[in-house]
Amino acid sequence: MKHLKDIVVESFFDDDIVDTKQLEKTIRAEIKQFLKDNYRGAGKCKISKKPNEDGKYVVDCLRGNLTLDGPLSYLTNDTFIFGEVDGDFDVSWGRKLISLKGAPRKVSNRFACSHCPLLTSLEGAPEEVAIFKCSECENLTSLEGAP
Repeated sequence: MKHLKDIVVESFFDDDIVDTKQLEKTIRAEIKQFLKDNYRGAGKCKISKKPNEDGKYVVDCLRGNLTLDGPLSYLTNDTFIFGEVDGDFDVSWGRKLISLKGAPRKVSNRFACSHCPLLTSLEGAPEEVAIFKCSECENLTSLEGAP
């Protein structure tokens, strides 16, 4: 599977000349669109200016709640991870959700992943959270990874 960064480079830039600032701007725009397409409340999120040491951008949502609003199987793509959410992070009723990988590492209020029939593990769940609710996930076989 190609990374988003590789696709953007192939699509928008000559292989010999890559404008790093333009590349970063384009990738951030793609992340913003992904968030908008899949999460209610994503307009309040901030995307890091540059990727972290793992080559991923960090998305922090420090003003409000973020709710899954799309048919995702993964919470993020290979270009970004969530950092902090100051509010709720709700991926309940994620019928296609198979993993919590990429979930925010910190949620100031409630993290909910209920009614996700394809979840088998809580690996990737937040490290810090005030309220953790994950019920009615009939294929959940382990609580490993729960905060």
